[in-house]
Amino acid sequence: FPSHDIANHLLSHYRPKEDEAASQQTREPLLCSNVLLQLLTDKRYQYKDNAIQFDTDFESSAYFAFIKAELTGLKRAISNIINNAVDAFDKKSGRITLKLRASSEFVTISIQDNGKGMPPELVNKIMQNLGVSEGKKEGHGIGLSQVQDMLNQNYGELKIDSSIGQGTQVILTFPRIQAPNWICEGIELQSNDTVVVLDDDPSIHHAWDAR
Repeated sequence: FPSHDIANHLLSHYRPKEDEAASQQTREPLLCSNVLLQLLTDKRYQYKDNAIQFDTDFESSAYFAFIKAELTGLKRAISNIINNAVDAFDKKSGRITLKLRASSEFVTISIQDNGKGMPPELVNKIMQNLGVSEGKKEGHGIGLSQVQDMLNQNYGELKIDSSIGQGTQVILTFPRIQAPNWICEGIELQSNDTVVVLDDDPSIHHAWDAR
């Protein structure tokens, strides 16, 4: 695994439990790109024995996009969606892509897979929050009742695009908030300045390249 995956996994595994408990009750400004990358690291370890490829597709304008949400619930919801996507491969090879988009008003997180897809009637049941558990395997259900609860608590919206034999894309949309004052959104540089990026996280390098 890349060194940034190893570091993120260790930080996630040994993070104090009291921090997790506190986050369950608090909506806070979250840097979406960071949350997704940490979660993706965990999933690569969880499914390291599966023939699943995990990718990211982050729009340059979204790297420093913030939403206000409860961290544990957000991560659990996306984790449930990813687990369900893995189940859709029936232990075969596949690809799961986390996408991040941002406008001046909204931030969109998409989890896309190229699995077996879902029929329209199942998608409709999920969108109506009917507690569907179809396709449950190895302890993973469709998990979207918890996703709906999380969205209701954090002013988010859900959309599902799915085609049989082609795959599924679950889209979560949240209101974008202003970046907190502890992050620097802009740095003035002169044409002859040299920038050295001391970070092994690809998202940081992509962000600098985009700037």
